[in-house]
Amino acid sequence: MKIRMLGLLAVGLFLAADEAPNPAVKKDLAKLAGTWSVVSFTANGEKMDSDQTKQFSLIVEGEKFTYKQDDNVVMSGRTKLDPSKKPKAVDILPTEGNQAGEKLQGIYEVSGDEYKICFTSPEGKRPTEFASKADSGVTYVVFKRVKK
Repeated sequence: MKIRMLGLLAVGLFLAADEAPNPAVKKDLAKLAGTWSVVSFTANGEKMDSDQTKQFSLIVEGEKFTYKQDDNVVMSGRTKLDPSKKPKAVDILPTEGNQAGEKLQGIYEVSGDEYKICFTSPEGKRPTEFASKADSGVTYVVFKRVKK
């Protein structure tokens, strides 16, 4: 009985250690924390007008994100970062919005007050560059940190 309990404890500790974010993930999550405004938005090679982009914002709290148009939530959910990849990889897991329950694969880069993310539609492959070409199913967004 004691051996079985020790085995269950070992499995539990292994699973808990696997879920603990590594230092690089924690570092990037800290860099992303806060509110961001959209500087540019390109989907399938079509760039959104700058007057429209001003309506959108992104709020990041740890792994949780909320993407809004004015005061309306467009999408919210979790992200899973992998900064060990080149370029850095992100999985977007929406829980609210028209893509709720799907997984969007992407890449990201955060430098100072600029955050770039490029991701595909649920059926697409992870992008390898920060670009969105016509009929690619890729969305490329550049954000700027909103100062408090």
